[in-house]
Amino acid sequence: MKETEILTAEEAKKLSSLKVKKYRDRLNLFIIEGDHLIEEAVNSEYSGFIEYIIVRHDYANEDFLKKIDGYRIVRASSKNFEKISETANPQGIAAVINKPETEFEIDSDIAVALDNINDPGNAGTIFRTCYWFGVNQVILGNNTVDIYNSKTLRASQGAVFHVSAKETEDLKSSLDELSKQGYEILVTSLEGPDIGKFRFEKSKNYVIVFGNEANGVSESIISEKKFSKISVKGYSECESLNVGVSAGIVLNHIRANT
Repeated sequence: MKETEILTAEEAKKLSSLKVKKYRDRLNLFIIEGDHLIEEAVNSEYSGFIEYIIVRHDYANEDFLKKIDGYRIVRASSKNFEKISETANPQGIAAVINKPETEFEIDSDIAVALDNINDPGNAGTIFRTCYWFGVNQVILGNNTVDIYNSKTLRASQGAVFHVSAKETEDLKSSLDELSKQGYEILVTSLEGPDIGKFRFEKSKNYVIVFGNEANGVSESIISEKKFSKISVKGYSECESLNVGVSAGIVLNHIRANT
């Protein structure tokens, strides 16, 4: 394995800007940290988008380096690695990745739409849940957290590399179009009927909409009469259910009944 390059202070400064979404968008790059996330990326369609691997000078996991042999390796001092890292106890390895194109047609039997999901931990958990249940397409409303946020990436445990994400400036219009194409749009709402009473059909395709942690799904979407409302039945006076937990319950029920 050739290791002839050293991460310069100037390059480290540029990479540190990727902690902010506008610079990730401007440079079309993002960073992941740690053996697990890098291995997930290498074993996914993102493998071809990996620009290079950054290894701190004291990183000693030679077995893992053998696994990723063939990628460009750049060594970094502790000081420069700290500039790019966003973890409390970094493992000493990171990857710089080109953001892939996100334009594609929704064509799976089940897709998920995220409306104004602000919490990166919740967004990452939903991606991980989608991956578990074989839901491989997610639509991101324009107010939803960036999936390349480091907290989202870590919470997803690499699931973002296996689930395609499509951004939209107008989620309502996107859902209207999918409805015209034959998708049944299921909007999660505390006011909706229990999902256990909803009649699913194996021949149908579904899009499930999950909304903001505090305010739920946007009024323009939830009030659309051609969309169906669903809820998860509660058994106490608890005010609400975490949206990541809700996604797991809903997707499990749909998979069990379609």
